[in-house]
Amino acid sequence: MFGLAKQLFIERGGRISWKERRPCRWPLLAKGWKVGCFSYVDYAFAEMVLENISNADERTAAFLCHLSRSSREGHLCIKIEENKITPSPREMWFSENVEGETAELRELAENLSKGVSALPEQLFTDVEKETSAFPITPLCRYGCLYYFQKNWILESLFLDHFQKLLTSKPSLDINLEKARQQIASLQGRNQLNPQQASAIQHALTHSFSVITGGPGTGKTYTAGHLIKLFWESLDEEQKEKCVIVIAAPTGKAASNLQRSLQRATGEIEDYPPLQAKTLHSLLGIRRSTPLLDKPPPKLVADLILVDECSMIDVGIMAQLFTSVKKGEP
Repeated sequence: MFGLAKQLFIERGGRISWKERRPCRWPLLAKGWKVGCFSYVDYAFAEMVLENISNADERTAAFLCHLSRSSREGHLCIKIEENKITPSPREMWFSENVEGETAELRELAENLSKGVSALPEQLFTDVEKETSAFPITPLCRYGCLYYFQKNWILESLFLDHFQKLLTSKPSLDINLEKARQQIASLQGRNQLNPQQASAIQHALTHSFSVITGGPGTGKTYTAGHLIKLFWESLDEEQKEKCVIVIAAPTGKAASNLQRSLQRATGEIEDYPPLQAKTLHSLLGIRRSTPLLDKPPPKLVADLILVDECSMIDVGIMAQLFTSVKKGEP
């Protein structure tokens, strides 16, 4: 049984796929996706972008394939500096999954920088010269960095709000002296190590903090003490109005975070129960909602704790930072 879209495709075009019926414009690149250097979608993207450019260089098409694959694997851009390309096409194209390779394909991968120099000007915007915040070309260039237009816009949106957050004060003036005394007491009882104490101290005095570490290093344990000390450093009036939000990229991660933090904060007097949410739920994002369709609503929260941030893509991260209310400049 086929799905409706596939059934209609077969009825109208037969069982030969579109990519098999369509003549290959660049036979060497076509061999590249067939042996596994990159996906057919990367090749199709290059073909679509260069469709109306009759004299397009195959090395330019190869660069577009590499940019497409790099983006799919989480890289926001490609860096080309002194003929060195990051991420490396040599390392990315010729992995263990490649069924075979030829000297011509390896030579093509090593000469992608020449394809960039032949990139038609109508396909990219030099964002250092362009004043518009929303370039309309498929690609954007910032110095030696090359982006998809969407990735450039989302990264710029994220950095703009990130910089504003870094230069603003926390929205609540908590009792820092009380917090410092409690941190020192926890250290004295060996309940916090110096790194954990420093992380909590920073989080209580800045609008933005990152807690990092490998598995089992006590990140969630530290976050639990952070929330506990934050809450206990508020006066009664602040506690009545305070809103704490906890979230994670997936439902499973959100449930794990909620259980861990409930254990850490279970003994706090008058502490409101925490309900972890997925970031999609928190930000009101639906699968059918384009990320750049409209700004997300502002979060009415005084403390936002997000777990598993390494799983968050640039689109969701841009939405999150756009939604954070700012403190005093």
